[in-house]
Amino acid sequence: MSPPSAIDVESATDTQAATFIERLSINGVPARRKKASAMSTALATYASSEMFKGPHQGKSKARRWDHILTKEAQSRMGSSLKAASQLIKTPGLISLGGGLPSSTVFPFENLSIKVPQPPHFSEPETRDSGVMVQSGKHDATEGKSLYDIHIAFNYGQATGSVQLLRFVTEHTEIVHHPPYQDWECAMTVGSTSAFEVALRMLASRGDYMMTEEYSFCSALETATPLGVKPLGIKMDDEGLLPSDMDDILTNWSPTDRDGARKPYLLYTVPTGQNPTGATQSKE
Repeated sequence: MSPPSAIDVESATDTQAATFIERLSINGVPARRKKASAMSTALATYASSEMFKGPHQGKSKARRWDHILTKEAQSRMGSSLKAASQLIKTPGLISLGGGLPSSTVFPFENLSIKVPQPPHFSEPETRDSGVMVQSGKHDATEGKSLYDIHIAFNYGQATGSVQLLRFVTEHTEIVHHPPYQDWECAMTVGSTSAFEVALRMLASRGDYMMTEEYSFCSALETATPLGVKPLGIKMDDEGLLPSDMDDILTNWSPTDRDGARKPYLLYTVPTGQNPTGATQSKE
């Protein structure tokens, strides 16, 4: 059973030209930022990875998975309050809709931290040769920085602050280089919370989730209250066995599984698997 492609593949003749953009590198980030429009330092400003991604000619769009989204996910709508935030820019308008607190009540004037100087990252090296970095309450307003206490301590967008989102988007493009064009990044409060969000989007109560026969306890404990049942796949020294997973899916019988449909969700840790420590090879 071959897995589905991650992208929609379109046929092309040998006379069609395809343009592939050079992969972004760390050294290429300053030049890209210089060409981009000035970053907004307003409170709760809208941001999207599309604002920071490079050209993507020659890349297809990702395959659509709308048909497996849960009813909960399909019923979600955008925030009307966030959509109305664009009206805040109207001259003379004083908005109380977002409830943004005044930074005058923030009990901090500045914050200082000591950071290491590469490549000296150890605790003793940081103590001896680290550099003190300070952030003031109004550094952004005063043109000293793109981020400050006034912004960090206030409300923001669910996708994360525009400053951090830019860094994460660039990091994703440099390290992972997604093979499709319509990818996005969003901040979360942690991996377990993000995993729960993914489960609520992709699995309904009574569905099975495939995973290694020995799996991360927090992942299993997150799935259980949602009614998602773990289905253990046999392992060897290099992680789960594709042959066992293929056998389970090929011979799946809803009758033998209390009417549950064939699972399409796989939770796996291919590198340093928890709790066994197994790492899958390239093969």
